[in-house]
Amino acid sequence: MPGTETIPIYRRIRLFLLHNDHTFKDIAEKAGIHPKRFYKLLDGTYSLEAEELEAICVKGLGVNPSVFFENQFSKTEN
Repeated sequence: MPGTETIPIYRRIRLFLLHNDHTFKDIAEKAGIHPKRFYKLLDGTYSLEAEELEAICVKGLGVNPSVFFENQFSKTEN
């Protein structure tokens, strides 16, 4: 869609964590992902695998992964 910028999934998760006062370390532990890898996933250094996305969402945050695919995470450029 012209004029729309899609926010990468790792950035969507990062924003969600920050806006909901979650600590990266706590969510990494709940998800079973080493904290160093977790930080690198959420800064875009490493590609986020489907299994990691599922673990972060379901185990770490207790949400359905589809939350991060809704339109609320796209912004229109003016």
